[in-house]
Amino acid sequence: MEYDAPGGEGKRSKITFIAWCPDDAPQYPRMMYSSSKEAIKRALNGLAADIQANDADDIEYDNIISRVQKGR
Repeated sequence: MEYDAPGGEGKRSKITFIAWCPDDAPQYPRMMYSSSKEAIKRALNGLAADIQANDADDIEYDNIISRVQKGR
């Protein structure tokens, strides 16, 4: 994610892992997705933020930027 740093400190760029698994997905695929997600995260280096998105509000640009700025 690229964003403008607060206070006019310029642009920032952070690698962000976004996991999308809707709340209404069937249970078995959600379990498989969850276990696979952790293996993928371990294989990636340099992740600044990890976002679990379950509905459209979770992946709105402003919500993602606020979480990335905090490093979560």
